[in-house]
Amino acid sequence: MVRRYSKDPQSIPKNGDLGYYERDRVPPAIADVFFRLPVDSISEPMQFNYGFHIFKVTEKKPVPPFENLYKDLKPIYQKVRYQNEYGKYVKNLKSQYHVTIDTQAVNKFISAIDTTKIAGTETWKDTLTGEMLNLQLIRCSGRPLLVKDFAEKISTTDEYNQMF
Repeated sequence: MVRRYSKDPQSIPKNGDLGYYERDRVPPAIADVFFRLPVDSISEPMQFNYGFHIFKVTEKKPVPPFENLYKDLKPIYQKVRYQNEYGKYVKNLKSQYHVTIDTQAVNKFISAIDTTKIAGTETWKDTLTGEMLNLQLIRCSGRPLLVKDFAEKISTTDEYNQMF
């Protein structure tokens, strides 16, 4: 029947077999048919904006036991939860401490310290002009963080000193 009547180039080679679907992966009207029909039963013809369809449910896979899913679900849950919680945490900190970031100034600073543009024995600090050093990157609780503050803080870290 599929080979004779179907105009769907993806389902013809598979003889109309759509494979397995989770309920939320298909339009609700189709999901209702898939999950309502018992195995080996055929739906009434259904019209959609992309044509008529007849469905036959040939098999249903049971949901695996939770123990089998847990090892796969745990890292996904942690990643999603972490991203959500971290976003809330940062938003709260910005609000609590009245943090504003001057993205134009940050981008200008990043461009100025681009190590691919630095010649010879210069370090990124050597390339900063007086105007750049006084550029405000961030304001936190009314206090500005200037490029010179950032450069001074970075240059005192062990990691920075080991590099130079």
